Amino acid sequence: MNDIPLREDVGVYLTARNGKADCFISSNRKLVHALVEQTREFECLTPEDFIHRYIAS
Repeated sequence: MNDIPLREDVGVYLTARNGKADCFISSNRKLVHALVEQTREFECLTPEDFIHRYIAS
């Protein structure tokens, strides 16, 4: 798995936050985990988790 570079992480996070996103989807599992644990601002999922939760149901 390739991690997204830190500066790109920050840009994506700020876009989601400022856009008042309901859900944050990222393949960067460390980023998703950190966002869930630290901010709880929105639901944070990996693409696989998103598919299982919203599409495959």
